Amino acid sequence: MPPKIRRLLPGEIKTEMLKLIEEASEIRIAVAWAQAGHEVENALRKNPKKIKQLVVGMDFNGTDPAFLGFYHKSHLALGRATGTFHPKIYYFRNGKNAACIEGSSNFTKSAFERNAESGTLIVGHVQDEFFRKTRFLINEYAENGAKLKPSELVGYETIAAALKKQEKQQTKLAEKRRRQKEKEQKRKRKAAQKKFNTQARKKQRPQKPKLFKKPKITLPSLLFSLFFKKKSRKSFLGIRSKFLLLLAVLGALFYFHPFLKDTQNHPDSRTHHHQASLF
Repeated sequence: MPPKIRRLLPGEIKTEMLKLIEEASEIRIAVAWAQAGHEVENALRKNPKKIKQLVVGMDFNGTDPAFLGFYHKSHLALGRATGTFHPKIYYFRNGKNAACIEGSSNFTKSAFERNAESGTLIVGHVQDEFFRKTRFLINEYAENGAKLKPSELVGYETIAAALKKQEKQQTKLAEKRRRQKEKEQKRKRKAAQKKFNTQARKKQRPQKPKLFKKPKITLPSLLFSLFFKKKSRKSFLGIRSKFLLLLAVLGALFYFHPFLKDTQNHPDSRTHHHQASLF
């Protein structure tokens, strides 16, 4: 009968790991990175005698020195590879039954509690070809790996502590930049919203008509307005009545001016004037 395969949904990887650690009589693990202090590691720490093989990677200092310090006597080997040691294999045996979890999860708190990970659970007989090859593969990793010396552990702890401090500083700086970027984006959104609201209010507000518009006064327009205006009942062909009256008076003066001169030069008028002066 072939092994049964089941896709593990988010959150199920941690649940299945805790269950299998508790039920298993034999545990073999080959993983790129391992850390101490999370729930799955605490369950494994309580069952050190079940660990048959434990192979962890040292690339990029992803493995916690505290984990190495506790498990360095529990058949621990440091994985080696031409490139990066990067497997994630968890093998469990209970009598004739075997189970294996493979996927993207390292043996870390982030993998089991925060990250988006993928995992597959394979369950079957311990002598199935799949499980025989799994044991062979983990055994190859262990034999080709290196044993951890106490002096190497001290040096690794120093390097790991320095890298952890550097990573913490980089994370703090990245968080500061992220907050500044969010603050700037928030300010821009607020300014854009304010501008949009102002334009919307202007469109909704009815424009008041200008009842009295001041005309632009120039000399020609001023002279024209004195004598001419728009056609109305008080104008004739657009000419002001006052201007017509002025023209009539001026015309009368020019017309009667010669007669007034003749009257002043007449003899009777001079005699009358002389007699009037005697009195």
